[in-house]
Amino acid sequence: MRKHSFYLLLVGFIFLFGCSSSNEDYGIATVEKSLRTNTLITARSLIDIPYLWGGTSPQAGFDSSGFTYWIFARNGMEIPKESIEQFKAGYNVPFSRIRHGDVLFFDLERSGKNFHTAISTGDGSLVHSPLPGQAVKESFFTSYWKKYFIGARRYYPKGRR
Repeated sequence: MRKHSFYLLLVGFIFLFGCSSSNEDYGIATVEKSLRTNTLITARSLIDIPYLWGGTSPQAGFDSSGFTYWIFARNGMEIPKESIEQFKAGYNVPFSRIRHGDVLFFDLERSGKNFHTAISTGDGSLVHSPLPGQAVKESFFTSYWKKYFIGARRYYPKGRR
């Protein structure tokens, strides 16, 4: 009986500890998915807020990097304010792996110095603060955007990417 109990206990420990890393990975993936979803919900809640160069709040308005900066801050994540620094931060995401909540970067001036930023919806659209005289809006990821696309970044905890 003792031998049987020992093996039963051993199998229990193997099961418990053998599954712990996948449970941990699942926990990280769940947190990441929640953060992504909250990021996108926050971005969409700001639709119709006016563009303001250098703006970083819904009360004053947003430029594109102020928009992404504020969204991440609102969701408890600190990213740089300037678009070029945002591009240097986070994890590079290949185009085929972009998901909702990732930040998209566009070099509209082809200068390599000042990038336009947007939040990916994960379904072929982006939410962004476009230009003076316009407001935050959701746009389709058309050939226009693809022409200027230079990369995507992910700022979420290291989990399954």
